[in-house]
Amino acid sequence: MIMSDMAAGLSRTVVTLGATAGLLLMVFPVAPRAQARTVSADGVEANYSQQPSDNGICVESPTLSIRRDEELLFDGPVVSQLGLCQPADRFEVRDLDQDDEPEVVIDFYSGGAHCCWFTQVYRYDAGQQYQMQEQDWGNHTPTLEDLDEDGQPEFVGQDDRFAYQFASYAGSAYPPRILRYQGESGFVDVTRQYPERVYDWAYGLWQRYEQTRDQNGEVRSVLAAYLASKYLIGEAEDGWQRVQTVYQQSDRRQFLTELAAFLQETGYAAAPDPTDSLAASGSASPDSGSCTADSAATALELPLSCEGNLVAGDSILPTDGSLYDEYKFTAQAGDIISIRLESEAFDPYLFLVGPQGELIAQNDDATDSDLAARLEITLPQTGDYRAIANSYDSTGRGAYQLTIQRQSAPEGDL
Repeated sequence: MIMSDMAAGLSRTVVTLGATAGLLLMVFPVAPRAQARTVSADGVEANYSQQPSDNGICVESPTLSIRRDEELLFDGPVVSQLGLCQPADRFEVRDLDQDDEPEVVIDFYSGGAHCCWFTQVYRYDAGQQYQMQEQDWGNHTPTLEDLDEDGQPEFVGQDDRFAYQFASYAGSAYPPRILRYQGESGFVDVTRQYPERVYDWAYGLWQRYEQTRDQNGEVRSVLAAYLASKYLIGEAEDGWQRVQTVYQQSDRRQFLTELAAFLQETGYAAAPDPTDSLAASGSASPDSGSCTADSAATALELPLSCEGNLVAGDSILPTDGSLYDEYKFTAQAGDIISIRLESEAFDPYLFLVGPQGELIAQNDDATDSDLAARLEITLPQTGDYRAIANSYDSTGRGAYQLTIQRQSAPEGDL
């Protein structure tokens, strides 16, 4: 009896003799065969071919030829800076950008434990040539779907930048990422144009968080992906509140700070980094008008005694989603000032930002028994400073009192 078997990419012929002669296994190597695939549509025909490598894992000498109206316009090797190990399942001729000129679409895998999958699109240009554009997907290859049924498909996948960021690969979670091919512009991110799809994704992530939490698993990556998804549908404040409420581990403040920075780095959070947002130019928040001094856009004179209210619509600190008001005042180098922020409605947190936008000081509790925030500091330079009335976390709402006093002044002002 003769059987053919394929294992580890190698061809072999197995010959088994009858029982009377004992059992004899003989393996005869067979030369690997070249492989070729052809796809066509609307007058465009593409042919991909490859040679198996000696180790039977990655291919060698991949080539692509493209004919348009039977004229050969592209014929050459397939190359990528990502490296190329194996072609994936997707190889088709399809009009991706609805310009009545089909593109050749082919997916590849670069090799390695996890990474990377990528798509190459060969586009016919005005010079009557085919130009290649490449999109790296990372660890996950997307599906190609027409989400709004307009005839133009979208690449529906997930944002691989979240891999390993807050957990191991196995524990990593991802927000959705939807890209559309736009001809000469290449791949364009259109995720925010599909809020219903993103909402469903965010809902699934929250369910995954609850399951992971109940199993005592690592939840940071899931919460990060969930919050990024909330940004995509314009619900960042609600997302911050949920994340900060449920995450109470010992590294809470570090995680929230790193998460805010990462969301800004990846373009989810449009706000600047926390220090810059505190130092941004502009007038105080609208509800700071109750300050007993003249609370205008210009800097106020000391001393100040202000009453305010943290309410929805105030500025949001991106590190943790907490609300804040800011009060600008003028002081001189060498001034010793005392700032106190107290509230019966929330746990106060106080920042002082200098004339150049630098963070001068911050405080949570004045003492172990006094939850009011308090700063006493000698100012390094003359200029306009900003006192930031903030809550310790994103749940803080309600009335507060802020006082700023000068304890002493330079001799020239006496």
